[in-house]
Parts: sequence; structure tokens; C-alpha cells
Amino acid sequence: MVLIVTQRASVARILATLFNANQKHYGYYSSNKHLIVWMDDCEVNLKSLDFKKVSKENSFKYKLRPSRLVNKSAFCPVTLKKLALIKELVLLSKSIVFASEPSGKLQIRFEYLKQYLNITIPSYTVLLTSLDKDFLKRTLLNFDTDKQTNDSLYAYHNRNLISNIIKKQLTKVYQKVTDNVNTQLCLYKTPLLSLICLRYLNSKASRLEKRYKVRVNINAGKTTIFGYLSKAYKTKQYAQRVAKAIKKEKEVTLQEIQVETVEQKPILLYDFFSLSINAYKLYGYQVSKTLEVLLSLYRQRFITYPVTLSQYLSYEYKDRVPKLLNALRDYPLFKEDFLHLKLARLNYRNVLKKENLENHGILTTLKIPTNLNVCEKAIYELIAKRCIDSFTPKKEIREAKLKFFIKNSLSHLPIEVYTGDVLDMDYLNVVDCFNVLKGEESFKVDSTLIVEKTNSEVQSFTFTSTLEYIRDEFLGFLQNKAVAQSHICFFSDVFLTLSLTLEKLIQSGYLYTSENGFVCHEKALDYYKKTKNVGLNTFSCLFEFELLFYKQSKGEIEKQEFYNAAKEKLEQLERAINDLKSSAQSLKGVCFKCKGNTLKSSYYKLVCLNKDCNWTMPRLISRAYLSNTNIKDLLTSNRLEDPISLITRKGKKVKAYLYFDSNGKLLFDPIL
Repeated sequence: MVLIVTQRASVARILATLFNANQKHYGYYSSNKHLIVWMDDCEVNLKSLDFKKVSKENSFKYKLRPSRLVNKSAFCPVTLKKLALIKELVLLSKSIVFASEPSGKLQIRFEYLKQYLNITIPSYTVLLTSLDKDFLKRTLLNFDTDKQTNDSLYAYHNRNLISNIIKKQLTKVYQKVTDNVNTQLCLYKTPLLSLICLRYLNSKASRLEKRYKVRVNINAGKTTIFGYLSKAYKTKQYAQRVAKAIKKEKEVTLQEIQVETVEQKPILLYDFFSLSINAYKLYGYQVSKTLEVLLSLYRQRFITYPVTLSQYLSYEYKDRVPKLLNALRDYPLFKEDFLHLKLARLNYRNVLKKENLENHGILTTLKIPTNLNVCEKAIYELIAKRCIDSFTPKKEIREAKLKFFIKNSLSHLPIEVYTGDVLDMDYLNVVDCFNVLKGEESFKVDSTLIVEKTNSEVQSFTFTSTLEYIRDEFLGFLQNKAVAQSHICFFSDVFLTLSLTLEKLIQSGYLYTSENGFVCHEKALDYYKKTKNVGLNTFSCLFEFELLFYKQSKGEIEKQEFYNAAKEKLEQLERAINDLKSSAQSLKGVCFKCKGNTLKSSYYKLVCLNKDCNWTMPRLISRAYLSNTNIKDLLTSNRLEDPISLITRKGKKVKAYLYFDSNGKLLFDPIL
């Protein structure tokens, strides 16, 4: 008898149908060969942990327990009843198969369950990357437990164990430092806010530089082609002089024509990164909404498992792709796409990978949906369209570059004209205009136009660019650490948590979006100011921990080495937190106006909390930020003895002494 344990009842029903386990009991299904049970809300958690060394063999003390009801001290009776049922089924079984979605969090729950029930019979984990019937047949019906090695993911227990230790050790101090803000996700929240706040402050401080380019429209028979002078001008007046001189010219000379075939950029399958970004751009769906829809489609067996970081497919899937695409013919929206698509000549070149990927890009299945809601329909069509485009043979693209010269010595500069889709989608591709250009050497200048281009040294992050930046940082880190592409799926929960944390920061009012990107509220800047020196303001700390968990799960480091490395990293973080705590002590000093000592400091200003006093003092003066030491000196002697560097409105740097006038207004005395 084989016991199959899944997380959700909906998955258990699918597996019960596959194994003909038609006998339904309270909490499980059964047949002559299989028992199928689901956990649902039955969870086993860790008891509160103490960060102390117990022995050389085990550096951390822990205890497993069933989860409790919210705000209740008694154990949940439903959980205890389900645990008792699973224990009875274990006694009737010779082996156990944990059928899990490829999620680290769900695999952690199975590992806790095994340790809590003290399961000693052979147990194995099968990752359900798809709930399609064909996939389940290949994966489970041919699953021979006698030939399998004990492949349980024991390391996820240690992974979550260390994570809980980190949270317990850091959260209390963090809450004191950051005004009791909920910082359970401090390892995720802090680097995200630091990244965005730093970019926001730099973008505000950076100067916007305007440049002016001259666009020349050239009359070539019935067609107007256009281009930009290669030089950009600092002043509009000079650009107008050049444009006026060009317009006086009766003709320009075609000097060179270059046409080259450009290989199209490959279209890969969606992963959770790219799909979330596109869903936000096209439909405004937040990450949590996209995740909810994707999991709904997955559990209805319309798509493969969606929380993946891979955009590729293993070669073993090659023979199944034509069947999947052929099934999409029955979906009305894609009938036109298949008119000229031959399934015998599909493009596999960039999508298929020779290595055995443990997770793959998001695919549709043979089951075609009919009654989807609006959100599910939108997301499903995005995935289906990407599947078709990924395997459709790519047409060659011809890119043209025409180089003209203007004879006037004032503007003897080349005009480079590219294909229309490079510069402006509304213009014809100049490759199609060669019949007009043949035999002609001189062309008339039809008109000129001054185009203003604004460049900023630093652009503020947007929602999508933040996700893209995190992806590049994360995948780049894994690549530098020699983590194989096929193993990236072990880190999918990290990005998912980072994405959802970013969304929570917006919902909590730390950030809001504008046309120019994220705008940081004062409490976000205040959080950044307090935590920027703690050692958690970059993703490296989080990634290093995840890499440590990964290495231990793959058996690359021994258990004791794993514990020692984790303990060392935790001690470094504790020292940083203690330094932060000492540096974040309340500001000492008296109010200039009422002489009270109830002062509150935020990122932008210092405020007296006395209700009868309205005195405030700015902390950001002409791009100079006043430290706590500067403020204490000002409150003590009403003047700074050491000059500070200021930047005027015109961008000029000056040094000046700060002082209070008789009304408590902060002024500066420049050093000439």
C-alpha cells in the first residue's frame, strides 16, 4: 500500500481519479493499492527558538508542534484530528510519496510533518510541475518506489529553521529602531526600500539636462524619409540656426546605403517574473492578483506550475509541444495564428535546453478552458499566445541605414535613417522605399524640426523596472556563484516573497507610483535613514543566506559546516543591529523656542512635540543633510562651528556656517 500525501484537496481529487481510488472516506481516498490524503490547513510549525549553542552536534534548539488557532492558546482540534488520521494511514502503508507543488514553502510543511510524526518508512518527493493527465501518468504511474533512493528534501527543515532564528533575533530590535513597524520581512523589506529610496533621492538631486536634435524630413518622390543629425545641441537657438541653414539647401546627397539582415531576438516562454511584469503593464494586475489567477488556472489543469524562474524547456518535452499547440486550435482567439503555422516545422532552437531542468517555463496543457472569468481569461491568453510565439519560426528582418550628406559647411553632418519601427512606428520602413531611391542621387529637404530630449543622470524606479532589477541582481548573483541554470527553481520562493513585499510597501503607504516612477513617502525615507548602515540594505545578505541553504540541501557542505556558517552570519547581523540600536537613540536637546526637550526627528525635519509650540527645523538644506551631531551642536550653541557644503539653485557649490536667527529660523553664512 502506497500513501500519497498532497497539500490541497483539489489535487487529491485529481490523483484519486488517476489511481481509481474511488472509495471516499473522511479526509482521504482509497483503493486496493493507494491511499490519498491531503493536508490543507493541517500545519506543523516550529516552537519559538533560542539562538544558543546546545551541543557540538546541534547548534540550535527547536521543537515541532501543531499550529494553533488565531488568538487561541489551545491546539486546533481539526489539525490534531487530521494528524491522527495521517498517522493511522502511515501505519497501513509501506511507503509514502509526497506529491508537492515545486514550492519550497510546501516542501517545508511536508518535512515538518515527517519529523513530527517520526516517519521511518521510505518516503519520496515528487514535484507536480503540471496536473495534466499525461504528465501525471508519466510521473506517478511509472514511479517505482523500490528503485528510488531516499530523496526527501530534508534541508528545507534546516532552511526554515535558520530563517525563523533570523526573524526572532532581529525583529524585536528592528521594531524598536523603526518605531514598532511590523518588520517580520526585514531581510526582504529593508533592501527593497534602500534600493528604491536611494534611487529616488539620487533622481531628485540629479540635474535634468536638455538637448536639442535637428530632425530632417527628405522628399523622395511620393515618400518622405527622415533622420536626425548625429549631433545634439545644448541650446535651442543654435539648433534653430542649423535647421534654418539646412532648410535653405535645395538638395542633399545620398552617399551610402546599407542593408543587413538582423536576427530577431528569441521569444522565450513566460516565467513568473516576465508574466507578472506584462500583466501589470497590460492590465494593471498586482503581483498578488496575478499569483492568485495563475494558481487557479494551475489547479484547474489549464497551465503547468506557474511559480518558476525558468523560461526554457527540457528536450524531453519536444515531442509534446505539437500536441499542446494543436490543442490550442480549439481556442477561438488563436485560429488565425494556426493558418500558416506548420506543426512539423516548429522553432525549437532557443527554447529547448539539453540539460534536465527541474522546472520549466509556463506552458498550456491539453485541457482547453471554456468558462473563465475576465482575469483568468486575460492571463491564460497571455500564456497561450507566448507559447505559440515561442515555437513559431521567425521571419528575417531587413534593417536599412541610409547616410546622407548636406553640402552646407555649417552643418556638414551625416543623417542616418533607420527602419521605421526603430524611430517611429507611424512611418514606413525605408527598406520598402528602395524603388523610389534607385537611380536618384539628390533629394530635396522637405522640412526640419527641433526635437527636445531630456536626459537625467538617474531615473527613479518604476514597479516593473524594480522587478526587472531584482531579477537581474538575483540571477546574476546565482551565476557568479556557479549555480546551474537548471537549479534556479530552488530559489523561486525568494523572488515571489520579494515581489509580494514590494506590493505590501505600496499598500502600506511607503511608496506610491507616478509617471516618473516611485515616490517615497517620508516614513520610507525615515526607515531608510535608520537602517542604511545596518548591513541589510543590499540583497547580498539575503542571497548569501539562500545560497547557504541551497548548498546544504544539495549536500555540498556538511551539516556542522552549515550550522557554523549560519551562526557566523547571524552574529554579524546581530552586531550590525546592536550598532544600529545605539546610533538610533532619541535625539537629545531642547527646543529653540519653548526650551522643551520633547523633540522628534524624521528624515526631512525636526519637530517640537509641545502642542503649544509650532517650531520646526529642516534637516535637508540645499542638498546638505544634517546629521544628529550637527543638530545637537545647533541646539546647544545656536551655530555650527564647522562649515558644511551647500549647493545653490544654480548648481554652484559653496561652504557656509549654519545658525539660528532670533525667531529660530535656520540661516547660513557663506564663506567667500
